[in-house]
Amino acid sequence: MLQSILTRRAFAGAALVTGSTLARQASAAVQRPFKFAFANSDLGSADPINIRAGNDDVICRQVFMSLVSPPYGTADNDPAKCQSELAERWDASPDNKVWTFFLRKGIEFHRGYGEVTADDVKFTFDRVRSNTSGSLYAEGYGDIEKIEALDRTTVRFHLTQSNPIFFATHLFPREGAFIVSRKAVEEMGAAFQRNPVGSGAYEFAAYQPGRQVTLKANPKFHRGPAKLNELQFLYMPETAARTIAFRKGDLDFIDGARAPGWAPDLRRVMPSAKIVVLFPGSTQLMHLDTSRKPFNDLRVRQAMAYGLDRSVFKEAYGELSGPLWGMNAPGTYGALGEADTPAELRYAFNPARAKALLAEAGYPEGLSVNVYISKREDYLTNMLLVQDQLKKVGITINVSLVDHATYHSDNRKDKNPIIVQSGPNTETAARWDATYFAAGSNTTPDGRGGSNFSHYGVGIPGIDAELGAARLESDGTKQAAMLRDVERHLLRDLPALPLQCLGWVWVQQPYVKIPFALRSGMLNFPMENVELEK
Repeated sequence: MLQSILTRRAFAGAALVTGSTLARQASAAVQRPFKFAFANSDLGSADPINIRAGNDDVICRQVFMSLVSPPYGTADNDPAKCQSELAERWDASPDNKVWTFFLRKGIEFHRGYGEVTADDVKFTFDRVRSNTSGSLYAEGYGDIEKIEALDRTTVRFHLTQSNPIFFATHLFPREGAFIVSRKAVEEMGAAFQRNPVGSGAYEFAAYQPGRQVTLKANPKFHRGPAKLNELQFLYMPETAARTIAFRKGDLDFIDGARAPGWAPDLRRVMPSAKIVVLFPGSTQLMHLDTSRKPFNDLRVRQAMAYGLDRSVFKEAYGELSGPLWGMNAPGTYGALGEADTPAELRYAFNPARAKALLAEAGYPEGLSVNVYISKREDYLTNMLLVQDQLKKVGITINVSLVDHATYHSDNRKDKNPIIVQSGPNTETAARWDATYFAAGSNTTPDGRGGSNFSHYGVGIPGIDAELGAARLESDGTKQAAMLRDVERHLLRDLPALPLQCLGWVWVQQPYVKIPFALRSGMLNFPMENVELEK
């Protein structure tokens, strides 16, 4: 089907590099920085309440710690496998509505900001769930009734409803759940986004806009200094440049191109590289602004759904692409699987139906809309696939390109009528739907709103009442069924169109040693025990 121009460019250049250049050897004594290249063009934010891109999460994972964690290399929410981080132990009330965490004593924040206390934990979560703090994730924490710092090392969460996997749905290390220093945030204000203070294995050392973030091993880390002295996260949005540098041995680890054909081509030209594709990866949706023409008309949104043949995404991406029936990845608690999705809500490819709906909506000759899209491979490829297909049913999408950081920043300011969004999966549909479709998450021009890019539930009725009722249900079976009903409601109204689940692609040199298997999610683990060997 579509062969990505980005991929062709990458391997046309990479073919000039011989395998002999991999003779450059790494030292087990770590005498040089570990170099990790992202496909992003810049850091979005290193403040946990403002993380805008998955790669920001990777950096924050090294700087900050959370209360608890899944087994490293996984997104497993099995209670028996939950690992402690800042919390030494925890317990829950019989109804799972009150959770108490007991912190390890003596863990220090970086740069002399003092010991991590229950007050810092309370401050962290009060801040992330506040609609006035600039948090992008407030609605996802709306089921926390209150938080108490009982003493210096004991913190208690009171929930509005039972949640037997509260540790996984709210506390695992990502987005707002990284524990920040209250003193540092209050001293720095907005500057904290580019100069974060955590308690993790690495300290934030330097930021060069559009080029690099440098982290240094934390000499006071409670588990001992990391095996790598320095991490350099480089921003290399051009696929060709990133691929060539990796093949030359100038990079140790890279953000693989989530573009058609790239992974198979790299396997062919560089069999020594270790390529890992992690699922469920990210959920990719196309949000439509229901507050403005022409997307305020359901018939137009339905026409777009009928005009997309989702098998094209599988054909284009191959092993990287997985199915997406609703707004949440299959397997997520409360998400739709194939059997849960009625035939009329699958919007099977039907160009004739798409054209008829456009005509009914007053666009018999079709319509045209101007949008911008990130240059990052998966975002751009998705938009090109959508653009090509919808043009055939009379919808012309005129596309301009921006860098990835600008794309996310401008989307938060309500500038784009169509937003292709790729987000890491959450443990429950309730949190994802609250983040992207609840009225309280509405995106605002001042950039202080949330991630409801479609303005769903604001100008038109939404899912708030149903979602609120589902979040209050204590019976797990009933709650999952109610969340699937919410998903079906979203498919009827189509504030966003499901595109696909796309696996994360990570590529490492053969001499990079990670002491556990990467099985799911992003690089959601601290790199303290990663080594470079000869």
